[in-house]
Amino acid sequence: MSHRFWATLARVSILYLCFFYDQGWGSSCQTLSTVKEVLACVVEAHPRVIASKLEIEKAGKLEDVARQRQNPNLTTRNLFPVSSQASGVSSEVDLSQPIELGGKRKGRIESARAWGILASTSLRVVEESILLETLLHLYRLRQIENELEVYDETISTYGHIQKQFKRRSRLTPEQQVATSVFHLAEVDTLFQKTSLLTEKNALLSAMEYALGQKFTLQTSLLPVLSLDAVKKTSESKVVKSNSLVEQSKAHIHLSQAEIESQKTQRWPNLNLGPSYDGNSLGGKGENHTVGFNLSFAIPILQHNKAGIILARQEAAMTEKNLELQLKSIEVQKKKWKLQHDLAISALESGIKSEDIESKHKKIESLYNRGFLPSSMVIEAHRQVLDYTRHQHEQEILATESRYQLYILEGRLFEEVL
Repeated sequence: MSHRFWATLARVSILYLCFFYDQGWGSSCQTLSTVKEVLACVVEAHPRVIASKLEIEKAGKLEDVARQRQNPNLTTRNLFPVSSQASGVSSEVDLSQPIELGGKRKGRIESARAWGILASTSLRVVEESILLETLLHLYRLRQIENELEVYDETISTYGHIQKQFKRRSRLTPEQQVATSVFHLAEVDTLFQKTSLLTEKNALLSAMEYALGQKFTLQTSLLPVLSLDAVKKTSESKVVKSNSLVEQSKAHIHLSQAEIESQKTQRWPNLNLGPSYDGNSLGGKGENHTVGFNLSFAIPILQHNKAGIILARQEAAMTEKNLELQLKSIEVQKKKWKLQHDLAISALESGIKSEDIESKHKKIESLYNRGFLPSSMVIEAHRQVLDYTRHQHEQEILATESRYQLYILEGRLFEEVL
């Protein structure tokens, strides 16, 4: 296959991708009302999924290309006399059809089919990656909404205390210092809130890119994180297959097809066809002869042994990669299971949000009655903010571990969609 063919195919793919974006990117999921609808839309409309599907379409055309037969060759030669006294012409015409020996065409077709299988398995790997990424984005968006409420409440408390001080006609030195400290704490909390809003905007932009449309934040589109749901993991001990394993098997199938294709290169191509020779030089009448022509390369210097050895080395590498990947999957499963259990243990030992709110109100009441210094109030609010952030970190770790286990077990789609 010529360089021109691949260049043309690349241009057509780019044009088709642009058309797909313009006509269909996000058009199949304009109205979103549930988390599952968001996930289904992302798996369908994400640009990386679209690109992978185009790869599958391209791989499907490779078989059509592989099935093509070579065109016949036409060779002609016409000779004229040099002497002006002589006349006539001598013409030779050879028509030959290249015949591929050794199963070259079959080998090309099998390689093309193997590329198609590899493209299909790669699509599932991409879909799972996007699904996990989107789930974590949605969970984090819900956490950010909760954290913003805590920040707003903290800022409101600091502002309320400062207003109480300003209402007084005269402040003691200690109260003057407390006013300044609360103002600094309020500004610092505003800075932290701004960073959180920046993260929120980045996640919303990522969601709009994934969906191909504007993503309006709604409570119904954000998954609810319950401890009982996060605890749920698989009890299976052995991973028999998943998208990564299937992708590795597709690589092996492709390498085996390449070995067979290289074996066919040991055979030369045969050029066979009819020949014609017409001669009317010298004025002795015309002489016409017909026959056939035959040509082929003589395989005496090499039988493509190097190409076959290289293909076998590649096949051995793919088989070894599968073996190592299976071992890696078991190690990864233990890692994610341990991370999941640690995160769950931390969450179970945590304090309920209702208890935190009750303690928070008690601290404010004690401060208003003059039993606590300002530093204690600020420290209490910081502890609440830090606790909320750390709790959310453990929730993300538990959630990610859970879905990573589903990916390793090859059942993420079954559990999520």
